[in-house]
Amino acid sequence: MKDGKKHTEDESNSISNQKQILLDYCKKQGYKNTMFFVDDGISGTSFDRSDFQRMQRMAEEGKICRIIVKDLSRFGREQVEAGRLTQIVYPSLGITFISIQENVNSTTGEGMEMLPFYNIFNEWYAAQTSKKIRAVWQSKADNGKRVSSTVPFGYMKDPDEKEKWMIDEPAAEIVRKIYDLCLAGRGPSQIARQLEEEQILVLSAYYESIGRTHAQKYQIIPNMQEPIISEEQWLRVQELREHRRRPTATGRTSLFSGLVYCADCGAKLHFAAAKSMTRNQERTV
Repeated sequence: MKDGKKHTEDESNSISNQKQILLDYCKKQGYKNTMFFVDDGISGTSFDRSDFQRMQRMAEEGKICRIIVKDLSRFGREQVEAGRLTQIVYPSLGITFISIQENVNSTTGEGMEMLPFYNIFNEWYAAQTSKKIRAVWQSKADNGKRVSSTVPFGYMKDPDEKEKWMIDEPAAEIVRKIYDLCLAGRGPSQIARQLEEEQILVLSAYYESIGRTHAQKYQIIPNMQEPIISEEQWLRVQELREHRRRPTATGRTSLFSGLVYCADCGAKLHFAAAKSMTRNQERTV
């Protein structure tokens, strides 16, 4: 019984080979009624794995007498929890824990004195591997290379070169339209209302229509991609957004909304209006 995470660089760690190693061991020892618990592709640094948790429930119900793994890293790569389970929990439940590669057997005591060191090394190895992978991705990002499978709204992957993006004209037209409306003085609510009236798909609906999920967080490397809008448009919209005017319930906005500040404390003043007020009663507070 084991947890498995596929490592393509080591054939002995493939799921099928791990199973065969375990079956051969059980046959040699005369163990029968075996059952596999496999969490393929899930990091051993977490014990919150579906099949591992299923095994734990069965162990607590007294349905398991032995837990056998090809090696300790297949069981888990978090030393504290791995040690607690193998040295405290399983013995208290009358369960024998066996790791074939490290020659560990909790019932005979064989290899148990080295168990904490194996667990510490496995956790360290996982941390170092993760650190190296992050460094590689960061280096790619710093050099403007694509490290995400998700493409920002307005672009699409070049069908001939997957790492290259090209402008997705239907989506890009929506982006340009939004910027034009903003430059024309429209606020977010007004722009959203107009897009809805024109039956233009919102971002999530557009992504769903072409089989994509919403974009995640990006690292921005400037001047690496053909722009949809000009830099001047972008800067002007950011300036307008900083001093954006929000319509009131009356639908009216002040000419000076977002531009007036208190002379005493420096706080931004807000346009106050109500349907019960006439225009000459409206004020900035």
